[in-house]
Amino acid sequence: DDHLLREQVRLLYDHALLSQLVAVLNAGILVYILWPMVGQASLLAWLACMAALSALRLQQARAFARAMPAPQQACRWRNRFLAGAAASGLLWGAAGLFLFPDQSLPHQVFVSFVVAGMIAGAVGTLSPLILAFALFTVPALLPLVLQYLLQAGELGFSMSFMAALYGLAM
Repeated sequence: DDHLLREQVRLLYDHALLSQLVAVLNAGILVYILWPMVGQASLLAWLACMAALSALRLQQARAFARAMPAPQQACRWRNRFLAGAAASGLLWGAAGLFLFPDQSLPHQVFVSFVVAGMIAGAVGTLSPLILAFALFTVPALLPLVLQYLLQAGELGFSMSFMAALYGLAM
């Protein structure tokens, strides 16, 4: 139904400001906590990419609000939003892949909690369109599942299993 799609797209863009501000704040906190554990160049590069993507997504939301798109443009605006959600999920997944400290379990758990928190927050902001939520969640969570799965021992397997269950529950 065209009316339903238009309303879903409007709700997605209405939530963009809050979700992007939370993303940048959480990214900054993650970088601050990981600073002594992970290479600073990697942290700064990731943070710069996160800030640039958030700025781009905020600009996109402002353009949507100014354009007041016609009903026939809803698919195009939805697809733009979906691309942004997927890119954001990939960046959070990159945090779980490249910023995951090898030597510190508390820091690994912290990375996991931040990513899990972003996914939990995305339930509210991306729920108008389940595809947007899936395009964010799968690439954000999969690297954590793999990181823990590749660790030796029961704890790694247990953490991997719990992360996978969390993703399914969301």
